[in-house]
Amino acid sequence: MSSLRTFVSALGLVGFGGFGYWMWSLIVPGEYRRKELLKNLPESCPSTMEERRKQNALVMQVLKDAAETNENLSRGSWPTRNVRKPPLQLPPACPDPGWRREG
Repeated sequence: MSSLRTFVSALGLVGFGGFGYWMWSLIVPGEYRRKELLKNLPESCPSTMEERRKQNALVMQVLKDAAETNENLSRGSWPTRNVRKPPLQLPPACPDPGWRREG
């Protein structure tokens, strides 16, 4: 009786694993869809990537300056704290889609 119970539980585990794999294969996009998704990412546009690099460099410079000072910058008065910020502007779309590599 114990061997039958072991066999049924092992069969159940294999069946459950197979069901999970089948569900995963339904959800995961195919190779063609994955390539399309990667082509349309914002990071695939050279102008957007250059903007991101500049912004990251500025953030890293601010962090470096903050690390070199002994002042507690979070408690100090910020000159921009009471200034109204302009609305966020989205980066322009890539003007020419010809930069993408077809492949």
